[in-house]
Amino acid sequence: MKFKENLPTFLIILLLLICLMYSYIKEDKESDNLINVKIVPTLITKLCDNAIYTSTFQLIWNDLKEEVESDIVFLDDNNNQMVLDLNQETFKESDLSPDYYYKKHGYMTPSLKEEIKTNILNKFNKNSDILDEFNFYDDSQDYFFYSMLAREFEFLYPFDVLNDTEFGINENSKSELDKNIKVLYYKDYSNYAVLLETKNNDEIILVKGAVDNNFLEIYQGINLEIYEQFNSDDTISISNLDFKVNGSYKELENKKFLIGDNFYEIDKTLEVIEFKMNNKGGSVKSEAGMSVNKMSFVPSRHFDFSDNFTLFIKEKDKNLPYLGIKISDIEKFR
Repeated sequence: MKFKENLPTFLIILLLLICLMYSYIKEDKESDNLINVKIVPTLITKLCDNAIYTSTFQLIWNDLKEEVESDIVFLDDNNNQMVLDLNQETFKESDLSPDYYYKKHGYMTPSLKEEIKTNILNKFNKNSDILDEFNFYDDSQDYFFYSMLAREFEFLYPFDVLNDTEFGINENSKSELDKNIKVLYYKDYSNYAVLLETKNNDEIILVKGAVDNNFLEIYQGINLEIYEQFNSDDTISISNLDFKVNGSYKELENKKFLIGDNFYEIDKTLEVIEFKMNNKGGSVKSEAGMSVNKMSFVPSRHFDFSDNFTLFIKEKDKNLPYLGIKISDIEKFR
């Protein structure tokens, strides 16, 4: 296999968190959503026990940065860790083939909503799960950012169904099934990784035993240049997956920033991820949306130089100050 320096075209990094694969999560049957599973917006976001990532939110954040023409900096929260992670753009459009995704942004009007609905139906034969959660109106000066990723994949050969919840290869499986798998490494009984081949342009990577801080560290710990064949005596069991999870990024909402000379505020964020995988293959659908409101007023600010500040005096049109005072305790200067 030729080594790929970039991320694989089909980024199912969500599968790397192996606790998902082995059913340590619980499913809410009534809402068809997962509970206690966190959607993370970037590949470098610190992981919790059960986490999932797709590239859709990062893609719309990149579009927001293009509008601002710089990194996003919140006026009242300039050390927001999620913003710092997103601003690094660890995933870009060049990391994904155009056939895999759709994205659009513009003024938040009903015509934009209808354009998005029409385009994703034409491209993916999919309907949106999130557009109706946002308010579009005529003559809007607010922005809306949207992206969808949709893919289906099929294994080279259908795996054997092992039981009601798992598929894979056992002692009685046909030898042709071994072609589905490349062993990336096997360190011991609790630390290994495999790659599942598909008929499509997709590679499914499963990792067991990784203890890194984020998805990117886990992924970068895998050398795709070196692999072993799946031996005739080897066996594998893989959990069926069928879930839909949604979430928002409250750390970003109601935060103010500048686009040119205008003040804007991130009003609402939403990401929905749907994933299925069984012995034959699987599918992924992910959507992200973000509304950014133009503010009709300049937020009030207070400048406090009553203590703990520095003062300079310079002659106009000269380069350097002729006086400097650093004050850490105002009482010593009064």
